[in-house]
Amino acid sequence: MNVYLVNNTNWSLEEEFLFWLFDQLKKHLLDAKVETLALEQELGVILVEEDDMRALNLNYRGRHYATDVLSFAMEAPVLGEIVLCPDVIVKQAVEHELHPSQEFTYLFLHGVLHLLGYDHEKDVADAEEMFAIQDKVFENLMAEDIVEKFVHRQQGKV
Repeated sequence: MNVYLVNNTNWSLEEEFLFWLFDQLKKHLLDAKVETLALEQELGVILVEEDDMRALNLNYRGRHYATDVLSFAMEAPVLGEIVLCPDVIVKQAVEHELHPSQEFTYLFLHGVLHLLGYDHEKDVADAEEMFAIQDKVFENLMAEDIVEKFVHRQQGKV
């Protein structure tokens, strides 16, 4: 799997943390019986400012606000791109009483599930299935001490 990061913000996100997180996410998705073969394809992670996210959300979803995450599926050998807005993520982390790295993890997982074909906007049953998987995997990821890994990798410590 080739994960690439494009950071168009001032938020610090080290690729090493992203690679570690993605490996952990794949492991926990497999444990949750989610088909992960598609995750062997290329995946882009794009960080954007609020104005850019607002424009993307308006253009692709008709909603005039900066959202936290958008997923764009593509064709093999590229699984797709996940666009995240750190400013929104940080605000939501405060609301949810989480560290920003935890909120980022939850939303990154959300984006990956969309790229794997899950869609919470289709109907209630699909939403329940997607969020059940997301919550279970996130709970397991939290046991990995995401904050500690994030902080150490941001400081160049492994």
